[in-house]
Amino acid sequence: MPIYEYRCLEEACKAEYEERRSMSAMDETRACPTCDSIKTERKVSMSFAYVGSYNSADAGPPLDDDFDEAGLPDDFEFDDF
Repeated sequence: MPIYEYRCLEEACKAEYEERRSMSAMDETRACPTCDSIKTERKVSMSFAYVGSYNSADAGPPLDDDFDEAGLPDDFEFDDF
């Protein structure tokens, strides 16, 4: 079962938390565990899976100057989601 990230939208709280939920229940409204508000939203999660070992020879060509070490554009903002 996936783990989803949520944030409370109450100005006084702004808690961020994770919940393990089925995919069919990911957008169901649940109260914030900190303040019990139902004003919450699911965050866009950044995730990755690490399998095996890393060999820099397999990494491909180096990134150009417009990208950071994660391969994201230099002007990328997580808050844009």
